[in-house]
Amino acid sequence: MKFARLVVRNLGRNARRTFLTASSIAVSLFLLSFLLSVIHQLDDSSESRRGTNRVVVRHRVSLANWIPEAYGARLRQLPHVSSATIQSWFGGLYKDQAQNSDHRFARFAVEVETWRETFDDNRLPDDQWRDFAADRTGAIAGADLVRRLGWRIGERIPLVGDLYPVSLDLTLRGIYDGPQPDALFFHRRYLEELLGNPGRAGTVWLKVDDAERIPELTRQAEELFANSAAPVKAETESAFRLMFVNMLGNVTGLIRTIGLVVVFSIVLVAANTMAMAVRERTAEVAVLRTLGFRRGQVLGLVLAEASALSTLGGAAGILACIVTFRMVPLRFFGFFRDFGVAPATAAFGLVVSLAIGIAAGGVPAWRASRLDPVRGLRRVG
Repeated sequence: MKFARLVVRNLGRNARRTFLTASSIAVSLFLLSFLLSVIHQLDDSSESRRGTNRVVVRHRVSLANWIPEAYGARLRQLPHVSSATIQSWFGGLYKDQAQNSDHRFARFAVEVETWRETFDDNRLPDDQWRDFAADRTGAIAGADLVRRLGWRIGERIPLVGDLYPVSLDLTLRGIYDGPQPDALFFHRRYLEELLGNPGRAGTVWLKVDDAERIPELTRQAEELFANSAAPVKAETESAFRLMFVNMLGNVTGLIRTIGLVVVFSIVLVAANTMAMAVRERTAEVAVLRTLGFRRGQVLGLVLAEASALSTLGGAAGILACIVTFRMVPLRFFGFFRDFGVAPATAAFGLVVSLAIGIAAGGVPAWRASRLDPVRGLRRVG
């Protein structure tokens, strides 16, 4: 620590170069922190939802295939199923969503009589729920969606059908807070009446009274309709949601590759900067050696300078990423909430910053420590 002032003075010797190098490291660590946060969210989403105890039953082929709504009643009779509800994706178009991405959100037709019991982690005032249940064209929306679009209770919400040959004229009756704060739910009965009551369902959601029974329940649900015209696949809620992420391919592998490229690139930038700084101070290093500085001390001074520069830049980038996550709401498939930089991710970023400094300053520091004082002094003056 007694040479800390010397390290600080060396960093301020060429303020422009120091600032540009620290800025490049900050941008790189910002990007790395963002990518690592995405991976962390994807990896932990299933763990964070383990306590919901819900199982999703859908057509075995794909979500584009329907299952009979009568499956819901039969699935409710399975052991350890405390409640079950039918839910179908509606899609549709809201205003000018092709030009305005804020107008894109999830829209589901739900079985109102059983939905609240199955999705009991959604919090909604009782009076608003009663208004919603009593209004055939009523709808409820997540708090984040309402804030984003500036809706109020009583808002008229027109939806033009795309998957369905019908359009809906909904009225907002309630605002809920829960795991899907960016979605809209309305009466399935209303949609069925417009379609002529075809008796079709997209998914059946089961709430299980014992999480340990979920593997047994999924097997029983699949066996129940194994020989029917519409066989089903039963899976946990987390597996169902992550299926949408897997549709994009190996997202985590791509993100990790990008992160490695970013780190490698910034090491080259920082190494070039430190090499230039050491070459400019060849005579000064020679003077230090003449005054009695040992090779290890010279090596430590250069490494300390590189590490301090890299760590400061990395800390600035990580802090910028944390602030960005808090100020800009991110929606990832509408399933992930509280997106942010985890403490472990921030700590790992700081370690990477320090490693970048050591890697970048290693060769210049070694060369400076091996400098012959006599040859270095020849460059003085």
